[in-house]
Amino acid sequence: MKTCPICKEEKELDCFSINKQSTSGRGSYCKPCHQLYKKKLRDSSKGKEKHRLRNRLNARKLLNSSRCRNSTHKLLNKGVISKSNSCDKCGCSENLEIHHYDYNLSYYISTFCKSCHVDWHSKFKPKNRTNGVWTTGVNAYFSEEV
Repeated sequence: MKTCPICKEEKELDCFSINKQSTSGRGSYCKPCHQLYKKKLRDSSKGKEKHRLRNRLNARKLLNSSRCRNSTHKLLNKGVISKSNSCDKCGCSENLEIHHYDYNLSYYISTFCKSCHVDWHSKFKPKNRTNGVWTTGVNAYFSEEV
C-alpha cells in the first residue's frame, strides 16, 4: 500500500506506475492523478512550447537520418561503397545491419550483426551535436578497432 500525495488516498502498488529510480520501485503519484497532472502540463503554454520544440528537434533528427540512409542506399546501388557479407566485429553472417558513424557522412559505414550493433551503441554514447543530430563523429570511425 502506498499513499498518493495529490489525492491523499492509500492505494495498492498496482495503481502506481513503475519507476526504477525511486526507492519503492513505483512512481510518487497514482496513475489517475499522474494523468491529470500530465494533461494540465500539456495544456499549459509552457508545456505546449516544450512539446513543440521537442517535436521540431525529433523531426530534424529523423529527416537527417532518413536522408543519410537514402544516400547510403544510392551509393551502395551505384557501387561507390560496398558493405561486407559478414560482421566487421565478430565475422558472423546473420542479421547484418549497416551502421552509420555520423548521419552527416553517408559513406562512413560499417556492417555489424544485430548484437554487435547494439553493443557498439551501448559503449559509444553521442558526444557532439551537429544540425540537431547526435553523432559520435568521424573520430570514432578511425579510432574504433573494427
